[in-house]
Amino acid sequence: MKATIHNIDATKDAYVYEAKVSDIKAVADFAQDRANAGLIGAKDFKHAASVPAFVIHKYCDDRGINWREFMNNQTLVNQFLDSEYCKPFRIWQGRI
Repeated sequence: MKATIHNIDATKDAYVYEAKVSDIKAVADFAQDRANAGLIGAKDFKHAASVPAFVIHKYCDDRGINWREFMNNQTLVNQFLDSEYCKPFRIWQGRI
């Protein structure tokens, strides 16, 4: 996965994110392996998911949410973790 910043002009930058399907699949496979092995964390502190930032960016872009808003709003994070976007990357399968 790769992120680059392209300077458009003195006041604007463009952020470009690239990911190969194999990169994303590797993270999903890792999460599935952890889940299958029962490595979901402690009773009171679960390892909910391992998600590439690329996927979170896509989720936010599709919903018109900026990164700062997402990262500072636990309700949005919980909605993401329970969404179909996150499903392949979930380790602990309980409801957030």
